[in-house]
Amino acid sequence: MALLSTVLGLTILCTVVTGEEKVKLSEIRNGFMEIDADGDGKATLEEIVKHIETKKELPEADHEGMAQSIFEYYDKNKDGFVTLQEFLPHDEL
Repeated sequence: MALLSTVLGLTILCTVVTGEEKVKLSEIRNGFMEIDADGDGKATLEEIVKHIETKKELPEADHEGMAQSIFEYYDKNKDGFVTLQEFLPHDEL
């Protein structure tokens, strides 16, 4: 989980996953909008890979494998997209 914390501005993602601390809903939305490059309200695996690749903290990391793990965790309904609703912690729904 520590590896995730460095990726997405992924302090937000790590916090959401681990529940370590409360994050403002606006910060979560902003993080999601950063990932959702085309602004359609759905993040694809490709968008997550590209987002991770733009972060310079992990130049040697397996970006695709990391993105796949993130994607599988958040794509709750397994429709091939991650929506903001899926990205939010359950207590924010």
